[in-house]
Amino acid sequence: MLLNSVVITLNQCLPVAVVCVLLCATGKTVLTTKQAVLGITLGALGCIALLLMAADISAWWDYRGLELVQIMLLMALFAGLSGHYIQGSDKARVLSLAAALTLYLSNFFTYFGGYWQADGAFALALGAGLGLSICASFAILLYFSLLWATRNAMALVSMFVALHSASKLVFASDLAAQIDIMPAYPALFDLRNWVSEDSVGGRILKVLFGYEATPSVWSILALAVGTGIFWIADNWRRGREA
Repeated sequence: MLLNSVVITLNQCLPVAVVCVLLCATGKTVLTTKQAVLGITLGALGCIALLLMAADISAWWDYRGLELVQIMLLMALFAGLSGHYIQGSDKARVLSLAAALTLYLSNFFTYFGGYWQADGAFALALGAGLGLSICASFAILLYFSLLWATRNAMALVSMFVALHSASKLVFASDLAAQIDIMPAYPALFDLRNWVSEDSVGGRILKVLFGYEATPSVWSILALAVGTGIFWIADNWRRGREA
């Protein structure tokens, strides 16, 4: 119970922490208090609405509604993070924060509720606390690493944000394949002997870059297309400013 609680917390809260760090440590402008309050408010409302209407939403679009909503939120995250870094858009920052909170916190409470038992409440709470502590520690380390890289290796920052943004399209393509919107293909290769998705390193790589030990052609294409769109838009913006 304790381990499950830690894993659930890491899987669902670490992505939110990474998004918050990117909004606060990268880009021409960063997240302000006003934008944070608005994003958190919209995210909380979206999370509550998704939890309350989950049963109804899941029946939409031939019982693919919940997955399609998650796909739309992932695409909104890609657009929001890209808009924040490339254009310095205030609306993009609010959109990113709201979409991240709606998507990942609704998943967190859904999974957490599924494991909830009165006699195991302490273990669940302890596991959640441990998971949040790990998320906070990782976020602080990432924040200062990005601040250093912004001053000394700007190209690495751009590459990091591009890959992280594109990873949202990887997750969206996986969901689309699961509900048969796109045809499923076998894995192109197997990296489980090198880095398992269930290992600590695998989980971190998955959150940061959408790592999959057995990626399909859709995953590779989604990462390539997302990174390409980001790179083209960023270079177009730099060309206009030159």
